[in-house]
Amino acid sequence: MMIVHFRRKYLVTPRLDNAGILAEPKVRRLTPEEMAELRKDMAESSAWAKAELKRRREKKSKKFLAWYK
Repeated sequence: MMIVHFRRKYLVTPRLDNAGILAEPKVRRLTPEEMAELRKDMAESSAWAKAELKRRREKKSKKFLAWYK
């Protein structure tokens, strides 16, 4: 499990103690490469979501127009 706090640019990864029990998370700053990868991933996700919403709106519009005729 990995948690990324994008605005503050740090990465939180869970850490196990000696007994294998989840300990306090270890926090570190993201490297420039990780930031670039994260930005790219977020842009791709945003583009996919916009396309999906557009597709759903068009489908709903066609359904409504077919019913209205």
